[in-house]
Amino acid sequence: MEKEKNYEIQPGLTPTLYVCLGVSGAGLTTAVNRINKLGLAELAPPQFVTRKLRLNEKRGDQYYPVTKEALSRVPNQIALQSEFYGNTYGFFYPAINRIQHTLQTKNVVVDSGNPPSDWHAILNNQFPIVSLFFAPENPFIAINRVIKRDHGAKDIISAEDVLKRFQGNAQMIRLIREYDYWVDTTDFAYVVPVLESIVKVHSFGSRSKHPKVKSVPESQDAIARLLENYKINLTDYISL
Repeated sequence: MEKEKNYEIQPGLTPTLYVCLGVSGAGLTTAVNRINKLGLAELAPPQFVTRKLRLNEKRGDQYYPVTKEALSRVPNQIALQSEFYGNTYGFFYPAINRIQHTLQTKNVVVDSGNPPSDWHAILNNQFPIVSLFFAPENPFIAINRVIKRDHGAKDIISAEDVLKRFQGNAQMIRLIREYDYWVDTTDFAYVVPVLESIVKVHSFGSRSKHPKVKSVPESQDAIARLLENYKINLTDYISL
């Protein structure tokens, strides 16, 4: 088992908010939890979601399930919200206040459908924000992980559900140029070292970077190939 590490932000450096988004099946939740266990950043408070929790999810760990009707009754309490795969995700103002409080002394990592610009606005540009987009290079890798995950959790996933995930991922990947980094989750062996390097560079004053770490602006050819990869013919997968 990998030994947990304790990192200390050097004097004069400000804690950072790491805003993360990933296509379905990218492995984002696993990666974010590893960042937390390594002591690199605190997890953001749970967000609300309008879908049912999966069998392997516990209420309050990452999400609080709510209905769209309930959200419609408290619009003034919603700080941020986004729509993906037909579901609404977001944060109420108390959760944002907790994030601001934590950022006084520690890094925070958040899995959020809202783009970095929304987070800059809600936090009044008070804290540094580094944004990361998670996706494997091949879209079929992500979808196969979704199928394996749901089968492992004894959830039922239909061919229609698979096609919806394909469509959702194809739409979501277009957002990648709004982010600072693309984290290629094709091989999980590289994901944690890459994340560790990014966090250390931006939060702990280290000047060395993992060789696989490149910002989105530095990787335009690779980003173009990635976007092309996700322009798939959905009928090719209809036989599932």
